[in-house]
Amino acid sequence: VSFIVVEHGPIYTKTGREIGEAGRVDLLSSTKAKQWIEVQFRDFYGNQPVVFAQVASFNGKQPVHVRIKDVTTTSFKFNVEEWDYLNGDHVAEEIHYIVLRQGLHVLHNDLVLSAWTAEVDDNFVSTGVNPSHVFAFDDAPITIVSHAQTFNGSSAIVTRQKAQEGTNLKVRVQEEESLDSGGHKVETVGLVAIGTYRF
Repeated sequence: VSFIVVEHGPIYTKTGREIGEAGRVDLLSSTKAKQWIEVQFRDFYGNQPVVFAQVASFNGKQPVHVRIKDVTTTSFKFNVEEWDYLNGDHVAEEIHYIVLRQGLHVLHNDLVLSAWTAEVDDNFVSTGVNPSHVFAFDDAPITIVSHAQTFNGSSAIVTRQKAQEGTNLKVRVQEEESLDSGGHKVETVGLVAIGTYRF
């Protein structure tokens, strides 16, 4: 299991450039199936930023995750998505998110991160850090996190990863077990690799 922990607010590089932000949304009421909520960015993070989001509470007992769509230069939309065998309505939850500018960035604590996207369906696809960025990563363990950025297929999905070797891995989208037999549309998946900066 990979995860990212950052302070709420802007995310800066070692040189002080703002490359993203971390935030939270406290839903005040239950959400309906396919109800989308828009989040505005506090700044501009390039033409195609990547967004990662997670349910950070356990108010409803049904399995749930965050689905993202309509990522633009100024905002994104999310849905608190249950698996398809459920009715889709869910009680209010707390959502945490991170948005990042694509590319290679060295952070103030000498961590390096690279954010990018890949086009993925329900078959594993090989992807990885831009080859021109690999030089920046030390040989220490590297954390890679992925999250679908689009809603091209209406079935509920999460991303699955395997076979990570350094800054490369395989990733796919996965539907619930009864539906996961092939056929999900291609989705854009955002990925971020975080490691130790090679001086």
